[in-house]
Amino acid sequence: MRTPSQSSDVSPDQSVYRILRPRVVPLDQIHSSDLPRDRLDLPGQAGSAEMQALKASLSQRGQRVPVTVSRDQQGRYQLVSGWRRLTALQQLAEEQGLADPMITARLTGIGAARMELYIDMVESNLLHQGLSFGEMAQLALTASADPALSDLGVGEVVTRLYGALPKMKRSYIRRFVYLLQVLGDGLRFPHKISRNQGVAVSRQLRNNPETAEDLRQSLSQCPNETTQSAVFAQYLLSTRVRTPQKTQPERRFHLGKTHVTGRMGECVIRRDTDFSRIDTAVLSRAIQAFERILQNG
Repeated sequence: MRTPSQSSDVSPDQSVYRILRPRVVPLDQIHSSDLPRDRLDLPGQAGSAEMQALKASLSQRGQRVPVTVSRDQQGRYQLVSGWRRLTALQQLAEEQGLADPMITARLTGIGAARMELYIDMVESNLLHQGLSFGEMAQLALTASADPALSDLGVGEVVTRLYGALPKMKRSYIRRFVYLLQVLGDGLRFPHKISRNQGVAVSRQLRNNPETAEDLRQSLSQCPNETTQSAVFAQYLLSTRVRTPQKTQPERRFHLGKTHVTGRMGECVIRRDTDFSRIDTAVLSRAIQAFERILQNG
């Protein structure tokens, strides 16, 4: 038994979330049709060198880490986390002609909160494999469309799903969410976008929403992630050239040995004084007088 995930900023609906003892069940009883996978390129993952290495390990040492499953409304086992292990065992069973292959699985408690199932899947990959920002953003969008989570917006889903990540990374995920929302199906390789490029493109799309359609059309023609990256690079170059840099008006003047610069929302006062040595009460009175004169003239 474990208490609800402490990684989430918001507590799940249930006060206790249970994972029961591992059990050995027939491999063909595990389904993966309930939760969407957080990995986007599943065929690529299934045929990867990493999958071959995992199969070799399973052949030599057996399955040491159970997959996690839940029960759906029909009472079937539905995969929560462990897609790579499940896939590797399925491939081994087919390649070796195994009769009645088995798998070790942990069953979540009946009625486990839907969001907790998503978090289990995500945290497994964050810890062991890592997810791209595109994959994390896509899962947040998919989860927010889940009827069981219809009361949550995509921003809240990001907060709950990725509560274990630093605040800055969650900010990046939200930028990728916006990127995927704007570009839609035109974006063919979202899992291959680098963090810096994705964040920069998202920012420029917010500043120049009229450019979205042309970018979407260009991306839809990309045959691979290399071309996609080149399209993004050209887009960033063109929008930076087109978007004028806004300069803030400012006023500068001297008052004795004091240099003052005033801008929107900012007043910088410089003089040859070590302000760290001035008593806080004295500085406070000076600031209060400054504010009083600004308000009353």
